[in-house]
Amino acid sequence: MNTWRDRMFPMLDAEGAAAGGTSDSEAGRETGAPAERTFTQAELDGIVSERLRRAQEKWTRDAKEAQRLEKLTADERIAEELKNANEAVEQLKKEKAAILLKQDATALMAQQGLPVDLVENLIGTDAETTKANIEAFSKAFTASVNAAISEKLKTSAPKASGAEDAFLNAVRKGAGIK
Repeated sequence: MNTWRDRMFPMLDAEGAAAGGTSDSEAGRETGAPAERTFTQAELDGIVSERLRRAQEKWTRDAKEAQRLEKLTADERIAEELKNANEAVEQLKKEKAAILLKQDATALMAQQGLPVDLVENLIGTDAETTKANIEAFSKAFTASVNAAISEKLKTSAPKASGAEDAFLNAVRKGAGIK
């Protein structure tokens, strides 16, 4: 018989044990996998209660929406479906625009030699804002890199040791230079 439990948990045999004859904990020990977290009954009850509450809220919303749609005339229902389809199209257009904006920003950053992993932080509401953000970041980034390089390159001239001074003096003396 195909019961609810069989449909929801097909990997369990008739007695409710995992198929294959080993328990989950035994299988984890055999493969060397880390032990799974265990839950207390109270924690499980809380998790299940929360999920049931969310599911019931969704069922209630869906039932109310279905009742509302049943009361509409055919023309009103078509208008409602058209409105929902238009909203979905607008949402998809926004998502597409965001993807294209990210691609353009990534290309611009790569072209300027900037780290492209920071692109998410620089994307604005439109192309102009994003480009201005990238330009401002580019200036700050370049200035910061140049300052760090300049700081690293600042060194004093090497001081001559006593042996080097003697050698230089001997060369000068031999060359007739004081």
